[in-house]
Amino acid sequence: MKKIKSLGEVIKQLRPLLPQYLEDSELNFLSKKDNFQCPNYRNHDKTSDDKPSCGFLPDNTYEKFHCFSCGAVGTIFDAVHLLEDKEVTGLSFYKVVTYLADKYKVAYETEEPTEEEKQFDMVQNFLLKIIESGNKYLMEKKPKKALTYLKKRDWIKGVKKFQLGYLPKGKQTKQFFISAFKKHPELKNLIHISDEQVVDRLIIPVRSKHGTIIGIIHRALSKEDKREKYMKHFITGAAEKGVVFNLKDAHSKLYIVEGASSVLTLYAKGIKNVVAILGTAFNEYKYKRLLRNRVSEIIFCLDGDSAGQQGLQKAIKVVEDKPDLRVYVKILPENKDPDDVVTEGVDKFKKIAEDSLFKYQVNRLKENDVPEIRQSIYKLILATSDSILRDRMIKFFTRELKTQKSALLNELKKYESKTTLPSDITIAEIELERESLKGELEKFEERAWRTDRLLGITTGFPILDDKLDGLQDGLHEVGGIWNIGKSAFLLSLALNVLKNSDSTHVLYFTLDDPIQTKTLPRAVANLSCIPINVAANPYWRIQKNETLKEIERVELAEKREAALKLLGEISSRFSLKDSSHGYQLDFVEKMIKIQKIIAGDKKLVVFIDFLHMISVGKAYIDSIEALTKIAQQLKHFSGLYNIPVVTTVEGTKAIGSTEMKDKHIKGSVSLQFGADTIIILTSDFYDNPKSEMYFTDDEGNAKPVVKVTVSKNKISGFKGALYYKFYPEISKFEECSEEDQKKYRKGY
Repeated sequence: MKKIKSLGEVIKQLRPLLPQYLEDSELNFLSKKDNFQCPNYRNHDKTSDDKPSCGFLPDNTYEKFHCFSCGAVGTIFDAVHLLEDKEVTGLSFYKVVTYLADKYKVAYETEEPTEEEKQFDMVQNFLLKIIESGNKYLMEKKPKKALTYLKKRDWIKGVKKFQLGYLPKGKQTKQFFISAFKKHPELKNLIHISDEQVVDRLIIPVRSKHGTIIGIIHRALSKEDKREKYMKHFITGAAEKGVVFNLKDAHSKLYIVEGASSVLTLYAKGIKNVVAILGTAFNEYKYKRLLRNRVSEIIFCLDGDSAGQQGLQKAIKVVEDKPDLRVYVKILPENKDPDDVVTEGVDKFKKIAEDSLFKYQVNRLKENDVPEIRQSIYKLILATSDSILRDRMIKFFTRELKTQKSALLNELKKYESKTTLPSDITIAEIELERESLKGELEKFEERAWRTDRLLGITTGFPILDDKLDGLQDGLHEVGGIWNIGKSAFLLSLALNVLKNSDSTHVLYFTLDDPIQTKTLPRAVANLSCIPINVAANPYWRIQKNETLKEIERVELAEKREAALKLLGEISSRFSLKDSSHGYQLDFVEKMIKIQKIIAGDKKLVVFIDFLHMISVGKAYIDSIEALTKIAQQLKHFSGLYNIPVVTTVEGTKAIGSTEMKDKHIKGSVSLQFGADTIIILTSDFYDNPKSEMYFTDDEGNAKPVVKVTVSKNKISGFKGALYYKFYPEISKFEECSEEDQKKYRKGY
């Protein structure tokens, strides 16, 4: 397949064509200003032709749709995926781009393919014609033999999904193969297949995760067929090492079976998160393919015969020393495969235990105490980075094997001291390394063009998100003089992060203020918009406050209760630590490690209020040496744990409210050097009687406007000032509108 030159420019021209594409797709699309039927309509029933639920994002570009019913959001490429079932990832994305460019006459040039790419395309096109012809014949001609077999196996549902096919024996099929090999004689050296092998059999395509054809399987439909029951044909012999059937639909939790037949049967019974290793060993190639597909949990469900169990032991050797996947084992009845068991009943299949690999190996050791199984268990324990899980494993082992913990730890120590890195390097590993940067570049390009969301997480401040592309991993410093609102800004960021996405987890160090008397009252005030003193003392400020009317008491109490309820809902994702818990740098890292484990798949964000309260051993906070180490380590933590670290920093006392600059940060050289972004808060509201940096709240009171200046930015490149409304009495920041941004920027 030819790749497009200047891909970015072609995509740029195609994105504004979304309205035209929607209209051509015959959705109830009237105009850009009206709602229209969601391209995802097949996957939700909350909309209809009478009440369309989809519209364009309010940026006047009309390049993205958003459905308020199902939450679908995307560009013209996502619409093609939803409406035409075309894949838009990996190599398939190029196909969709060329398809749209051809459809709407957008000019483009293509790169000349290499000889290797030409050969690959030749074989793929050849196999694709076999697959398409076979699928068309099966669906239109409905050959009795094939349909009888498919109905018997309950595979009818999979004909379209897996593009199953059947080719009859006859002149037409034979002539196709003769013509193909005559036109491209080199095909015979690239793939070994003939019409005698494939006719009168069920054809099953094998695709990569991007939908690329990499081979076919065909199997006998009756006992009368004396050919091999299964035959496999892949583009290259080496490709078979890493082939995984149905990888395209691999979920985070995945069953691994041996044959494609088991996949087809499990799919028919509603179990869709399953792949097959096609009767070959589960090896490093297949393991890496699963990782690249973001699979996090696998369940080995290999056949119950001796060959299947031997295959399981080989698979265990591949994964036993790797921490990237959670591995489970499902042992089927003797001489049964998943196809057999699920045919007898889905419930029967689901009731078969799925033990963790560790538990499975411990149970094997109880039956047969041999060095090989013991070493496997040691590898599993040592490969576990989760200290809590490792402790549980050790406890389980000592309980089940009735041994002392100290004895096991000594054995682990001996084993670990003998273990060295492998010195043998294979040719395959060298070749993979040669291609490693190319692979990273391809992933980078795909991710760059397919990202419709922020690179970082949303801060709840749209303009700030736009300028910084979200809160990204790195060290972010928020500076300002005392009482300018640094703590309130940090708290507003943290609460916004938690409210705007349930896939975030916040660790908040409030080192300058105690949790009970300062931070929690501020959080309640921020969320409820009631004054901090009212949030902290409801009995006196609400219940016993005789200046309030009853309706005002009820309203304040309800707002406070709603804020507490919200805090309760996010409490499992929100960890608060003040100086009573600890303020040493090693304590900060320890908490990050613990919260990283607790967060799991959620994105951990760390807030520290404030940096100058952290200490390093016997070095006090005023020490330049200590500040240097703190800045370096916080920067290191952000990279090591893939987290944003946002911290407030102190300004020198002699600086006025509008004069604060990077150089005025206490210990500035050390702190500036480590930061990815520096954000300075300034306002003359408190010092200047003629200040224009204010706004009027709903009750007519003047409140400060704070200038938030991004003075250093190694992440997105933006440098400049943004403006925020600051409500000191409720510890809350709100982003000024675009109109007010312009007004304050011009200084009225």
